[in-house]
Amino acid sequence: MFTPVETVVGAAFMHIGTTSLLFSTGSVLGCSGILGNLTDEKNLPTFAGVILSALATKFLLPGLAPNFPPVAAPWVSAVSGLLVGAGTKLANGCTSGHMLCGIPRGSLRSFIATLIFFPVAVLTTRVLDTAPSCLNGSCSTLSLPSTSQIQGMALALVLASGGATLVKKLKNPTVARVFSGFVFGCGLVLTGMAGPAKTLGFLAFGDWAKWDPSMALLAIVALSGNAVAWYGKVGKEKLWCEGEKWTVSVRRDVDWRLVLGSALFGVGWGLSGICPGPGAMGLVWNGLEGLKWAVTFQIGRKLMERL
Repeated sequence: MFTPVETVVGAAFMHIGTTSLLFSTGSVLGCSGILGNLTDEKNLPTFAGVILSALATKFLLPGLAPNFPPVAAPWVSAVSGLLVGAGTKLANGCTSGHMLCGIPRGSLRSFIATLIFFPVAVLTTRVLDTAPSCLNGSCSTLSLPSTSQIQGMALALVLASGGATLVKKLKNPTVARVFSGFVFGCGLVLTGMAGPAKTLGFLAFGDWAKWDPSMALLAIVALSGNAVAWYGKVGKEKLWCEGEKWTVSVRRDVDWRLVLGSALFGVGWGLSGICPGPGAMGLVWNGLEGLKWAVTFQIGRKLMERL
């Protein structure tokens, strides 16, 4: 179903999460790098925040449970994880690092990566017909939340904004990383991206019975919000947390690793609808399939280390 309100609010959460991490620690919230390198003490708190958001919604707000349709075959999760892991290692980024955090910074590499992995994912979804059907007709049918749900989301958004202000005052990088991961994860839940059905519905562009336009609003709101908030500040503004330094990449080269990696990522993403952020949350929500995806994701990245 087309869920514009939840998507816009979730996109705002993702904007707060990515912006808080950027201006607290000088680093982007790139889920593939975080999930793929958990031995780094700077990645673990952000990962913990994402997992905490999944646990909180699972046990406190089960009505927000993401939709995990049955996989078409037992190998789908494993192959998808392998391709996403290998692709994001080569391309040095995924939807969060390149699209959500790279394009707003004007990164040429991120523009190129997105121009590759997105159409490849759409093509994969269409050719393999991986998008699920909607039970109540067209997946583009408008669905609006109740008044109480809108009030709840508005209150949560106010709390998230207040949390970002508190993080700025505390100046603690660990708190900033946990907070950013938690708020980002909440955004994944609200938009529906925590589960694959919503993403595959958007990637089914052209199959109008299955196409769900919700994710277009995510791109518009989160990318434009980040672009406006970050303009002229990245790499220049004093960071909120003491002792942290700007580590944002300034690379502009486009090499075979970026091109091939983005294509591999697109295939893996279009196959299952799972990219690294939702892949992390799948460890809480998606049982054995989530574990298979996460394990093969790590294997895929390991295989690419020598290239």
